[in-house]
Amino acid sequence: MEHPPRVGRGGSAAASRFALAPDATLGDYAILLSEDPAKHDRNDQYNGGFTVAAFRQPLMAGRIGVAPARLPVLSGQAPTIEASLRHANGGAAKGWPVRMRATLNRTPTREKTEYGYKISASDWYVDAPDWKDRNSIVTLDERELTLNAGGSVNLALPSLPRKDYPYNLLLELTYADPNGEQQMLGEQATVWPAAIRVGLAAHGKPEIGRPLLLKALALDTKGARQSGQALRISARRARPGDGQHRNATTSYDALGIVCEGRSDALGILECPYRFHAAGAYEFTAHTQDADGRAATVAVETRVGAGPSAGKDLFMRADRALYQAGETARLRIDVPFAKANALLAVEREGVMETRVIALAGPRAQIALPILPAWGPNVFVSVLAIAPLTQAAMADPGARPDHAWGALNLKVGMRHRALRVTLKSDKPGYAPRERDKVRIHVAMPDGKKVPPGTTVAFAAVDEALLALKDNTSWQLLASLIHGRFYNVSTHTPLALPMGHTPQQQQQRAIQRVLESIARIQKGAPAVLESAMSLKRSVIVTGSRVAASDASEPVLPPAPKDRAPALRALLDNLLLWEPAIALDGNGEAVIEVPLNDALTRFRLVAVASVGSNYFGNGSINIDVAQDVQVSSGLPPVVHAGDRLQAMVTVRNAAKRALTLDVSARAEGVAPLPTRSITLAPGASQVVRWMVDIPEGRAALAWQLGATEAGKPGNGDRLAVSQSIAPATPVTVQAATLRELDGAFAIPLALPRDALAGSGSLNIAFQASLAGGMPGVRRWFERYPYQCLEQRASVAFGLPDQSAWGKVMAELPKYLDADGLASYFPVPASGGADGSDTLSAYLLALSHEAGWAIPDTERTRMLEGLAAFAQSKIKRAHWAPRDDSTARRLAAVAVLSRHARASAAMVAGVRIDPDEWTVAMLTDWLNVLRRVEGIPNARALQEQAENQLRARLGFQGTRTVFSSEKRDHWWWLMGNGDVDAARLLLAVRDLPPWRDDLPRIAGGLLGRQQGGAWSSTVANVWGTLAIKQFAGQFEAAAVTGRTGVTLASSQSPPKAVQWDAGQPAPMTLPLAQGPFELRLAHAGGGKPWVTVQALAAVPLLAPQSAGYRIEKSMTPVQQRVPGRISVGDLWRVSVDVDAQADMTWVVLDDPVPAGASIMGSGLGRDAAGATKGEQSGGPRPAYEERNFTRYRSYYRHIPRGRFSQRYTIRINNAGTFVLPPTRVEAMYAPDVFGAIPNAPLQINE
Repeated sequence: MEHPPRVGRGGSAAASRFALAPDATLGDYAILLSEDPAKHDRNDQYNGGFTVAAFRQPLMAGRIGVAPARLPVLSGQAPTIEASLRHANGGAAKGWPVRMRATLNRTPTREKTEYGYKISASDWYVDAPDWKDRNSIVTLDERELTLNAGGSVNLALPSLPRKDYPYNLLLELTYADPNGEQQMLGEQATVWPAAIRVGLAAHGKPEIGRPLLLKALALDTKGARQSGQALRISARRARPGDGQHRNATTSYDALGIVCEGRSDALGILECPYRFHAAGAYEFTAHTQDADGRAATVAVETRVGAGPSAGKDLFMRADRALYQAGETARLRIDVPFAKANALLAVEREGVMETRVIALAGPRAQIALPILPAWGPNVFVSVLAIAPLTQAAMADPGARPDHAWGALNLKVGMRHRALRVTLKSDKPGYAPRERDKVRIHVAMPDGKKVPPGTTVAFAAVDEALLALKDNTSWQLLASLIHGRFYNVSTHTPLALPMGHTPQQQQQRAIQRVLESIARIQKGAPAVLESAMSLKRSVIVTGSRVAASDASEPVLPPAPKDRAPALRALLDNLLLWEPAIALDGNGEAVIEVPLNDALTRFRLVAVASVGSNYFGNGSINIDVAQDVQVSSGLPPVVHAGDRLQAMVTVRNAAKRALTLDVSARAEGVAPLPTRSITLAPGASQVVRWMVDIPEGRAALAWQLGATEAGKPGNGDRLAVSQSIAPATPVTVQAATLRELDGAFAIPLALPRDALAGSGSLNIAFQASLAGGMPGVRRWFERYPYQCLEQRASVAFGLPDQSAWGKVMAELPKYLDADGLASYFPVPASGGADGSDTLSAYLLALSHEAGWAIPDTERTRMLEGLAAFAQSKIKRAHWAPRDDSTARRLAAVAVLSRHARASAAMVAGVRIDPDEWTVAMLTDWLNVLRRVEGIPNARALQEQAENQLRARLGFQGTRTVFSSEKRDHWWWLMGNGDVDAARLLLAVRDLPPWRDDLPRIAGGLLGRQQGGAWSSTVANVWGTLAIKQFAGQFEAAAVTGRTGVTLASSQSPPKAVQWDAGQPAPMTLPLAQGPFELRLAHAGGGKPWVTVQALAAVPLLAPQSAGYRIEKSMTPVQQRVPGRISVGDLWRVSVDVDAQADMTWVVLDDPVPAGASIMGSGLGRDAAGATKGEQSGGPRPAYEERNFTRYRSYYRHIPRGRFSQRYTIRINNAGTFVLPPTRVEAMYAPDVFGAIPNAPLQINE
């Protein structure tokens, strides 16, 4: 999707809007900024992104952690775990059942600490033999508990194992969210071997006779520096021959204690160490906490035998962080008695320089901190010592010098705008309006400049619980720590005949004149002011942008039954530019919808390019009686499951409530009466049978106080129904009706009772499309770019085509070629010339436009491919380079972008070429000028095509069809027949053959459609063009329909009234005979399709053999599947041949959640152990009904795929078959039936 942003007043911010389709591709979307989108070699800048996912919005919030949180968790302790839950709009979840789990593993979390220090046990080595591997998990405790009246519970854990290295304590709180999903809150705590951590850094060049400065750093477990801590540094040297790096077999000679003492105010102990011999050295810093627990860390260095130029200069600052306007006092350890020095403030270049005088051994300088130095700068000092008198006599003498650098961190308080929000009140009822006052001030409290605007958003906190929006932290998003990226070169050759003082000054002058600052890598530049940073989560209609013209919801009446809550969007309002008045204030009115939740109101401000800030407040929307739906969003027809509704009493008195649930098509459910204490909640359950033959259920859930119908809540919920056994075409024919004909009919023996029907469609011409093909596209399940574009055309649906084209930019690679699935944000050259050629040809032939920018990029990429400027390597069973080049040039010729030079190097060999290559070659010869002997070559190509063309009964066939089945290029015999018809439709020698070719193309249909998406697109285009040329006679009169041996009476359609409507007749087992007769002018086309739902009763293997199993990851009750369990699904497939673009499609039970979405509330570590064997998927889909993985290439042999599901609903669940299919060779597939799944509470 490309959207030119609208730049607001002042030019500092821009706004852009785009709408996501309800069926938008799931996954991560990247937002890119481009100065010139039309350029082929444009430089797109990654600017953040968002995620589109299928999710259920959580209705509770909570936490779990070690109590008290301020204290570290230490080895040997018996910590207490505290957990709490509250409802999304406030109020403790009193009496709610939860499950708490504590596990251990040894993989520590690396923490950011002081630059240059290695911190104690920040890596693990071979020192932990008691764990089998770094990912192994040991369960410490697991309990099912009930929250107290305050919505919390504590769990005392047994004593933690004593280790001399850190490990992880993983805490999980699992509970049944009122949305019907089992959710998990997780926390990870590091178990430390001691309450003190120690760091060690070695500064300087390891060299014999030269001091190495060792710095030990004392920290607490949260990273705070500890002064007065006793520290000790010791050394040892590896024995010769034991290697350069420490391992389990290295032997050492101890060198004793280097130094010991107490840390200073910055938590540091410094001491120098001089090397006396070359070799590998290890230095160890050691400390103990107040209870005698030890912490150690070791660093290694290797000392060479030869000297190096220059000396090291050590620097340190008196503080870890400064603010603008403060003064940094730097201490410099100078290796000379006196020196002049060049001090430089640097950051990806030189910001400031000055010459200073230094006196050893330790000098101090004061450096005022400037605002422009945030968030950090590097201060370097190049010190130059004067030459001695003895050195003056040496013509090649150079002054001795030393260099050092220090990173100064500078806070950004001076750039942070003061943004505050104030609401009328903290709590509201549904459909009320909230007036929010926004105030913005400069960092010093002064007024902001005139014309300042703020962006405002009102978003459901539940959405942010799944994935936070970090783009609101504007200052942090824009200002990142900067890199040094500077090298200093010092040519210090000096002329003779001057005093040492003059020589030193001359040396400094030469350094200043010739110092070279070399940029290394890309600078960390400011990113866009509205960077999204993978923040927003949207799916379908759950998120809708607010519009000023949106109608205002009226307040709910209080004197009758409560209003039906239906508008539950989690985005209330988004205003990208609200103007502030002269006092830096604005008032905005936020219309609340029906959601009972907590909203976060956020204002984001910027002034120019230097000042940024944000502020936020929360408001709760609540009422006395609150109903929450726990219904699965999608179910299968035939499921029998528990429908769950959670009712909450938020009033301050006890309530007796009548709870109901009803939906048309579902057997009536009894009303339940419950009594709830103040603040209490209860889940009400009914067993529900999901009916067949419906696409959705419209539920109304309600709870009203007994005797007071106005006090209650009603909620509207839509639930989709997917067929467990889809209705498919069992037999079909497309016939031009000339008089009368009869068709015998019978449904398969295994067809489900009541699922059979007979669809009859009438057409005066095939130019309007074919019903069988349209139905095939309506049922097509897969979702790559080619398939989405083909389905949009095949339906035909211009709106769907427009949505695909809006998403097209994210499918184009760096060269402009289209990929089957979205290109990663990191970019790359993953596009396909074959897919690009197909999309451009389809667009040109059908007249369905591709946006200019994307069409230009694709044509330029295809031209580069045809000219061999770029290459695309992919797996193929034979050399297809000539075929791909011809296809590219043929498409370029449609757009007058092909030249004879593009085919000059092609070896012309029509005898060996496929029908597809001959067709492309024919098109190139007809459209491209300048090809030598074009007329003779065209005649040769036509003769080859005629020689291979044949007919078997009513089917068009080719003599080389088996050899020409190049499925990896999306081709087959159906595609070849259709493209041939299009290529020769206007060639006079072929005119008499066109009706037979067209009839033979129709004869290739099976079940009313051709074999693949590409075949159905080209077939539709070919028949449409043929019909436009040859069908001229109008159809008049009457067409009669009789289904013999059935109870259906004879029917008829009249043509004089216009296009007749399709006819649907019930069809039982039969056998029957369908009789059609036309009386009148013209020859109508009749499409007949016999439909039925036929379950798969036994495995099918036509190229793929499938095995499927489920194993528990977490199981509440051994031997059965229960709500709250985690199960690993394994699908193992034996492939009999290499294939490209293979899809694995596996259903999940209704209500189950597929782990690994990356959103919050996933079970911690649930996906560990999902190692799959074989190729990695090119793309994965996780939605409410199935897991799908798409593979670019599956080699012959065995491959496997693993994924993990969480069980959320009890009942008996029917599942469609598991299927593996080669998408462009659909006759290569495998399928297995899935037995109904019984899930217990």
